[in-house]
Order: sequence, then structure tokens, then C-alpha cells
Amino acid sequence: MNVNGKHYRSIWMESPGGDFLTLDQKLLPYQFEVIPIRSVNDAATAIEDMTVRGAPLIGATAACGMALQVRESASDQFIEQAYL
Repeated sequence: MNVNGKHYRSIWMESPGGDFLTLDQKLLPYQFEVIPIRSVNDAATAIEDMTVRGAPLIGATAACGMALQVRESASDQFIEQAYL
């Protein structure tokens, strides 16, 4: 999507190793707001609140949330807690 001449993806990483960012799709097309995904809980909330919409973006958001969780701890127990 292009906004004021700048290209945006549906979800992207702020900087290498940083948080993920996505657009609040509840506000489109009248408002444009970028929201951070800083944890697996943020990803789950974005999906539950329908901030992100559409099967591909929902899946990508879930994967980004899991990636953030693994960054915190790669233990099987921690990953399983995030999955549930």
C-alpha cells in the first residue's frame, strides 16, 4: 500500500531485531495508524480485536508473535505457553 508516496507492507519489522509494526485495519480507509506488535500478547490482541484482518495477515501476525516469544526464550515450555 502506498500512503503519501511511501510504501507500506501489511506487517513489517521496525528494525533488524526490533518490534513488528502493522496497520490498524479497523480504521482504514479513513484513518491511517501504525501499531506496534511487541509481544505474543500484542499479536493475539491484534488478531482477537480484528486490528489485523484476512487469513494471510492473521497467520503472519501469529508467526511474528511466536518469533517474538522465541526471541525472549526458546525453551519448549515457554513456546508451548505462547502457543496456547
